[in-house]
Amino acid sequence: MNEEYVFVARYAHRHGTDVRVFRKKEGAVEWANDIARTYWNDYYPDVPTPKKDIGFEYFKGMSEFHEAEYFEIEQQVIEEA
Repeated sequence: MNEEYVFVARYAHRHGTDVRVFRKKEGAVEWANDIARTYWNDYYPDVPTPKKDIGFEYFKGMSEFHEAEYFEIEQQVIEEA
């Protein structure tokens, strides 16, 4: 039997934690990118917006300024009931 996976993404911020589940890791990465595009200029007004890997760059920088704000993706096996 082939195992099936999902990708659980957690976005922790000052108002709580948002959790989403994706069938593909790319969906989770795109969610991180969307968050970064939304808030980039709020936190990095003097830094040009990266054309590539904006989510990675945004959350890497946020870990230095705001420990409580982070994004993580975890691969999980779908269990049979």
